[in-house]
Amino acid sequence: MLHPWTKFKKSLFVLSCLTLMSCGGTQVDLIAVQVTPLCVSLSLGASQQFEATVFVNNVSQSDSNTLVTWSVPSNAYGTISNVEGSEGSYTAPNELPPDGNSIIITATSKSDSQKIGQATVLIEEACPVTE
Repeated sequence: MLHPWTKFKKSLFVLSCLTLMSCGGTQVDLIAVQVTPLCVSLSLGASQQFEATVFVNNVSQSDSNTLVTWSVPSNAYGTISNVEGSEGSYTAPNELPPDGNSIIITATSKSDSQKIGQATVLIEEACPVTE
């Protein structure tokens, strides 16, 4: 025989579930961000267009570049645009960054700042010109 308290807890659980369903509950969207290309090599001062794909509940969203905020660690690592129409346009720095030639580009979801996608830019110095 079940203890009366056990029956009460089960009844309370069922009632809670029914109440949540009848009130519509709160749907939590699952968000993921993917950046392409994933890795690219660029010369100093060169440009590259990055594209973000935002997935909400495993469905790709159209015009995803407008659903993210683009960033690089600082201006020493180049610049990336958040201006409408040129989102994701990256320009490499004119000098190698202080800590090496690898730069991380980040696309952060505007609806959930914990969801990011990243790409790597490898900066190549131009070969010296000899005459």
